[in-house]
Amino acid sequence: MSKFGRLKKSARIAPGTAICCDCGMDTMPCPSKPRTLEQFIVKDEVWSAAGMTPGKIDARNHELVGGGFLCVGCIEVRLGRRLTIDDFKEITVPLLFEPWCTERLRSRAFTGPKRRKTQPDWPSRPSGSPSLP
Repeated sequence: MSKFGRLKKSARIAPGTAICCDCGMDTMPCPSKPRTLEQFIVKDEVWSAAGMTPGKIDARNHELVGGGFLCVGCIEVRLGRRLTIDDFKEITVPLLFEPWCTERLRSRAFTGPKRRKTQPDWPSRPSGSPSLP
C-alpha cells in the first residue's frame, strides 16, 4: 500500500474530491482550469488489473462510491504499460477531447488499435459563447 493510501485510511478526505490513491494528485481540481482534469473511467478488467476494487453507484444520489481514484501515471505504473483508447469505457472517450483534460490523458486517445486519427466532429459553438484560452 502506498504512503498516501495509508494516510487516506487514517485521514478524512473531503467529499467531492478525487485524490489519486497512490500519489495524492487531485484529479478533479476545483475550480477547474483547462488542462488540469484527469477524470476517466476504464473498463472493469483494466481497473481490476490495476488492483483497484470497483465502485458502486449510490441509489440515493447517483454518485459513484468507493473504488477510489488513480491518475493516469499511477494506473500506468500499476499496469506496467501505457493506457490505450481500448482501455477506456465508451462514456469516457468523448471526454478525452474536452479542453479540461490534461495532455497526458488526452494523448491516450491516440494510442492502441482503435486509436482515433482526429478529434471527433463536435457541433460548432453558438456565436457569442465563451471560448477557452
